[in-house]
Amino acid sequence: MIADTGFLPKSLGRHFLLGCPATLCQFARRTLTLPAMKRHNLLNTFLIASVVSTVAMTAIAGPQPLEKTVAPAPPSEIDWAGPYIGFNVGVVWTNYDVSKYRTDVDFEDQFYEVVSATGQFTGIATFPFDGHSATESNAIGGGQLGYNLQFGHFVVGVEGGFSGAGSERSRRSEQFQINPLFEIIGLPQLGGITAETTLHSLRQAETNWNGYIGGQLGYAWWKLLFYGNGGVAFTDLHVMAVDRAHTDFFEVGGTGPGNQDQFGIFLGGVTNTSRPTDSDVLTGWYAGGGIQYALNDVVRVGAEYRHCDFGDQTFNFRSQGPVFPGRTRFDLDSNQLTFRVNIMLGRLGNFGP
Repeated sequence: MIADTGFLPKSLGRHFLLGCPATLCQFARRTLTLPAMKRHNLLNTFLIASVVSTVAMTAIAGPQPLEKTVAPAPPSEIDWAGPYIGFNVGVVWTNYDVSKYRTDVDFEDQFYEVVSATGQFTGIATFPFDGHSATESNAIGGGQLGYNLQFGHFVVGVEGGFSGAGSERSRRSEQFQINPLFEIIGLPQLGGITAETTLHSLRQAETNWNGYIGGQLGYAWWKLLFYGNGGVAFTDLHVMAVDRAHTDFFEVGGTGPGNQDQFGIFLGGVTNTSRPTDSDVLTGWYAGGGIQYALNDVVRVGAEYRHCDFGDQTFNFRSQGPVFPGRTRFDLDSNQLTFRVNIMLGRLGNFGP
């Protein structure tokens, strides 16, 4: 039994002592048997010791366990497989390479347009022209259609496309020749004839569209697709040859009609023009690459570079004379840089991230 000290109620003292460690309980019993003053001081010391003991026991027991935090699931991998359709816009640099060529002028046909007489002579002059190259830049726009298969991070597929890209390049050249034609058989009244000819020549090439079909191989990472591609490329090519020959005829040492000048007697002049056209579809190859970014499950945007070599074609221009343009070879290639948007047809309606 614990004595009634008058300092603590009996029920409180009992419950307090029952909850204390053994050492503190012995200390409390001794305290309750002391005089009132000493009991008061020792009791304060006892309360402080109890608080310290409780804190120490809490520290030894360790902190309370923390609640587990579940990290959010990583974003799902982008699926690049399936059919798609899209459009593209950009810029194209078209390179034209025109070979050397020549143009022949038949002086006999020209001469008898000037002189109303009959006779025979052969006089054909050849005008050679150097080749040239040029590059034209223009806007390009079109569409593409394709299908992809995906194996892990690797994506393979096929794609075809068509683009409109109007481009034109031409070059003008000029030459002057003096050609003696000697005496004309059947026209004894005429002496030696000299022809002075100025030839203006133009070669023009134009293309309006190009297309391609081929394969592509890419690597998918996060929301990006890096890829290279290649295949068959084709384009239209329209060409024109314009040759205008103006010839003045002079009689040297003869008695024919005409005005005398430093070159002899001027018999007359004539201008003839040849303007044949031709066209063809050129087939070559292309190679390039690009990058695409998935905005969501449906829409993909990206940029692509492509080099197209359409090969060359030799055109034999036809003419009725007296100006005959010679065969000319045209070589065509281009470099394209486009911004592209693709719509995944298999996932229409699912615009989630």
